[in-house]
Amino acid sequence: MKYEDSSCTWDRLIESQAFSIERHSLRINQPLELEANFEKGVRLDCPGGPRGRRFGRIDFSEGFGSWWFLSHTDIKVPSEHTQEGKRYAAEVQLAHFYSVGGHKREMAHVSVFLDASGHYPSYPHLDRLICQWRKAEEATRAECGLDPVKIAYPGCFLEERPPTPPSSTPT
Repeated sequence: MKYEDSSCTWDRLIESQAFSIERHSLRINQPLELEANFEKGVRLDCPGGPRGRRFGRIDFSEGFGSWWFLSHTDIKVPSEHTQEGKRYAAEVQLAHFYSVGGHKREMAHVSVFLDASGHYPSYPHLDRLICQWRKAEEATRAECGLDPVKIAYPGCFLEERPPTPPSSTPT
């Protein structure tokens, strides 16, 4: 199996509000835009580097002769699946699509289990993701008129925000 990364940068994912909280998962969507010729469909809305505008992609060996392109990434807490009866703290699902001439569409998922045992060091990339979902959560709570979450996640914006003044309740 071979994987090649997308041309999307971290900053572009943030700018396009690619991080969402779904009913079943935390999601990172690939930013899309309509192509100039609408009949061609959509394309990745990320500037191309030296190798051009590219979806993240995977080449499954043994019977799948073409690239499968990354559609979105879901993180499910706890894991949706088990391995030998063990449920993990979380599961990362990379959803890939494959299309032949725009007619035959297929989806394939690659899952990675995450273990939250205390003896593992912090993983900075995962912390960055969690912080983006915390920002999405804050925006959703604000739209719904709900108070912000009071529990800070280490390294996230919640620690940078000025403290919320105490509520004025009669004593």
